[in-house]
Amino acid sequence: MEDNNFQDAPDFSAMHAKNRRCKGITIIALIAAALAALALYYYPLLRTYQSWNSQHGYNSNGLIIFLGSAYLLFAARKVMRAAQKRICYLGLAFLAFGLVCSLGLKRADFNAAQTVFCLFCFWSTLLYLGGWQMAKAALFPLFIMLFSVQWGLGSSIISTHLRILSTDIACRFINFTGSFWGIQVMRQGTNVSLVNIPEVQFDVAAPCSGLQSLIMTSVLCLVMAYFSLKTWWKRIVMILLIAPIAVLNNSLRIVLIAYCGSFFTYLEHTLHLSEGWGRKVAFGAFHEYPGVVVYTLGFVMIFAACAILERLPGKERELAAERKAKKQAEKEARERGETLPKEEDVREDFDEGQASPYYAKVYVHAVIVFALVFLTYLLSGKVKENIRYTPGLAYATTPYLVTGEGISVRMLPIITNIPLRTETRVGVPVPVSDLELKELPEDTVYFRAYYLPKELCSSYEKSVEKLFSPKESDEARYGALYGVSADAPFDGLGATQLVTMASFWRSNLVAKTKSAKTGEEKAHVFQTAQLLRHFALIQTIQMHRHPEAVMLAIVQNDKDHHSIHAPEACFPSQGWTIDEPVDFPLTLGGSSFEAARMDVSFIQANIRETIIYWYQCDHKLHKTSPLLYATRRYMWLPFKTTFDLVFKGLGDRWAFVRFSNPIMEGESYDKGAERIQSLINELEPYLTYEK
Repeated sequence: MEDNNFQDAPDFSAMHAKNRRCKGITIIALIAAALAALALYYYPLLRTYQSWNSQHGYNSNGLIIFLGSAYLLFAARKVMRAAQKRICYLGLAFLAFGLVCSLGLKRADFNAAQTVFCLFCFWSTLLYLGGWQMAKAALFPLFIMLFSVQWGLGSSIISTHLRILSTDIACRFINFTGSFWGIQVMRQGTNVSLVNIPEVQFDVAAPCSGLQSLIMTSVLCLVMAYFSLKTWWKRIVMILLIAPIAVLNNSLRIVLIAYCGSFFTYLEHTLHLSEGWGRKVAFGAFHEYPGVVVYTLGFVMIFAACAILERLPGKERELAAERKAKKQAEKEARERGETLPKEEDVREDFDEGQASPYYAKVYVHAVIVFALVFLTYLLSGKVKENIRYTPGLAYATTPYLVTGEGISVRMLPIITNIPLRTETRVGVPVPVSDLELKELPEDTVYFRAYYLPKELCSSYEKSVEKLFSPKESDEARYGALYGVSADAPFDGLGATQLVTMASFWRSNLVAKTKSAKTGEEKAHVFQTAQLLRHFALIQTIQMHRHPEAVMLAIVQNDKDHHSIHAPEACFPSQGWTIDEPVDFPLTLGGSSFEAARMDVSFIQANIRETIIYWYQCDHKLHKTSPLLYATRRYMWLPFKTTFDLVFKGLGDRWAFVRFSNPIMEGESYDKGAERIQSLINELEPYLTYEK
């Protein structure tokens, strides 16, 4: 007689065979999902990778953080493998939400947020296929990985405030401690110079802003708080220490660099060494060494703070006592000759209370993950098909002067609907630099020109003609530059250099003219002469800094929206001191709004300027009568642009418009604002897309 109970028993061998087959399907589905995700997030991940090598230095430690968090994720594999695995449909909901958000962010070109949602979707997949225990083990490593993402506008703003704060603290400390040795410094924005040694001057650039220190300090403090501290109030204290340690580190580095510059310049003067030796040494090798010292000191401070917190009353004491008792028990057992049991990882491939293997159930869900990711990838190619972009200021690709490593003419997109002649003024186009072309997206459209009274522009042109005239002496050429206007300050050193360069250019042009045989060669020489004359004209205008010279600069992008940037971040980084921006009432095209006005100064060069700026876009597609403007409250612009792109299918081509005007000694900043207002009135129809 057969044993019915034996017949009804589950066939475990068949179950394990099915589990092995399903495991293969699961692995293939997850690999396919990973490849689809890589295709979906390729561009934002590429931008994140590029930010690790960016010359701005906002995210140069990103690779280290990424590798460190990847190691933490790898180290958590034992916990994840031993976790009780369950199918969690909340993870499926999170995954679907993350993929939908990724499509929206791709539509809006919000790359940093796409990278964040890439990590979110990965974590959601772990939650869906493995349950909360598995997802919890991966949560902290993936959170740390977020610190390897660069946040663009947010990074530049934080960096600017950190630079100013660190520089201010450092200069106050130097002036307090350096009084004993006669060392005093002067701060202008993020520019530091020694009062008694003017040649020792340096700028706390973006890579030295302290943002890197803040990020690394944050990561290290969080890691120490997570792994070493178990009491919540201690973790909070550790997190609160992040900002003070980061700012103190960067300030200390600035102090060391300033003292090194003072010391080596003192040796240069005392020992009569070659000119510039002290500065070269201080800002060469000794520019790097303080960074190593300060970073090491910062890490020591973090470890010391964590060690002190561990010894205070809390769970850490109890755990330390348990570890100590366990070690003592193991020691006594070994002395008695007992064999200690080995700790092994327990892998649970079965659901609690179930006989069916894990992979036999999960392979269907792995296929669902692949299907969702692949479908999202297919849809991502269509998210931008129905976007309408607002008309921008008209532009054309034309030959334009580019400066930097040399002087050349390139084909660039230049705004064409802003006239270079008004009722009272003449506009002189300003060259674009090589550096700017490298930093800005390819779809950037430019306009930059000095607007001068017609008589003043004519005087500048005559002085430039004398520069290139073979009949004039160098003294006469220098006098022609100096005599353009007695109302403006004059850069004598710059004029001497310009006269010397013009003499060199003139000699080359004469030689090339004599050797030119064909009409094409002669035309090339003529074009080169015109190019050099224009460059000399711009140099002359910039040297004189005449109060009637008002510069208009416009940056407009097609789809990248890079023109939305922080003006307050640019000027302090170049050594300017900026008074708090204030509202400046304007009326353009019948729309009244508040533009932003910044009064800036550069103490070392005794230069002051008034700057007025705003952002604008055409209003026609918004079905509203007034033009759309934004001012110094620009932080909402990226979010508005994202919202309009995602939900309205409308892309605004924001143009950043900036006017600047020099302020003479004894003048008020209000005078510059009046001159800018006068030019705005003349250009109003062209700034509002009407012509």
